[in-house]
Amino acid sequence: MTQPRSPWQEIATTAWPRLKKDLHSDVAIVGGGISGIATLYYLLTLTDKQVVLVERGTIGCGATGNNAGFAWAHIERPVSELVEEFGFEPVKEAFLELDHGWDEYIKIHQLIGLENNVEPLGNAGLGFGFTDKATLESSLQDGAIFRKMGRKKWEFYISEEIEVEGEGIHRVPREVILEKLQTIDSSYIGLLYDSVERARTNTYLFSHRLLEYLKRRFPDRFEIYEQTEITHIEKNTLSHPSGTIAAEALIICTNGYSDKATPRAAYAAACSTPLPNDYSAAFITHKDPSVPYWHVTNCNSLTIFAGPEYIDPTLDLNEWDKTFALITQFAQRTYRLHPSFQYQWYGIMGYTQTGLRWVGQDRHNPHIWYNLGCNGIGIVHAVASGERIARLLNGETLKPSLFSQFQS
Repeated sequence: MTQPRSPWQEIATTAWPRLKKDLHSDVAIVGGGISGIATLYYLLTLTDKQVVLVERGTIGCGATGNNAGFAWAHIERPVSELVEEFGFEPVKEAFLELDHGWDEYIKIHQLIGLENNVEPLGNAGLGFGFTDKATLESSLQDGAIFRKMGRKKWEFYISEEIEVEGEGIHRVPREVILEKLQTIDSSYIGLLYDSVERARTNTYLFSHRLLEYLKRRFPDRFEIYEQTEITHIEKNTLSHPSGTIAAEALIICTNGYSDKATPRAAYAAACSTPLPNDYSAAFITHKDPSVPYWHVTNCNSLTIFAGPEYIDPTLDLNEWDKTFALITQFAQRTYRLHPSFQYQWYGIMGYTQTGLRWVGQDRHNPHIWYNLGCNGIGIVHAVASGERIARLLNGETLKPSLFSQFQS
């Protein structure tokens, strides 16, 4: 077995102390990943509150430092399903909220001088390859809804022999689809070109550099503690091995609470062998339930393969070897690549019961707030949600959000 090794974490970072005493603060944040760091940033810039952040491991040691590095203002659930459940306008507002989160993520990078950390995926429009008709039809339905919302149009290139109807369809020979996908796998029957902005980004680097910026700008407004596990929460008090933290508001920014977010393990590998033309694609299949998705990004220095994903996050040696054998087989079957992986790693993601991020107050304990639930695409969500919580804690009145419609 190759030792888990994420490319994102190969940077110099600041070490923070372990908490060994009782504390009192206006706000306590539990979780030192991008969700916690983004929430801290907005609390410091939008409010006058004192904040303490505690992390069980080290800053960014979870999914923030062990992800596929894929930023996208999107929701994993089909938009048609969301509209049916919640209504058109709330779903439209949710995507506008995520668009704002994308803009904020870019803005913060500019603020801290880290612009190069957002690496646009130049050919990112080739977003999804389809191998079955049902998934293609579902995506056509979603594309029609996005057109109605006034969002960037979805265009579909579909093999001539496939009988489907919808907007934005271009009928082409299957050879054209394979050429556009740059794949040798003839099972693909169509592809989606949506021209939506996507980027590859190192959230581990972002989180650490943002903390360094906050330390310079707000040296007396916050405290950070690593290697400090919260063992119990009662009312507005957090217990840790060496004492307690009392705070007026507690914000849970971790996927470690399994009754709120179910952990899943996502596996990824990276090699320096490039795909042609700076190609980026996400491949989704429903034919094999053991492999719910494949995701590929390719930029300047690394080609990253992500998937499969397992509900049971326990790291088993046989499972680890089997997983990367599957990734290798996918690279060979799809691109005729025989990659030698410089990096192999896995990250634990939190999936909520609704498949939507949980953002807002606990209905039974109003001093507890949530900014949790990765659901596979969590980077932009974390930023947008951190700002929303800070504004609400600052006394602002905001419109209801799709992400606050959770049962707690």
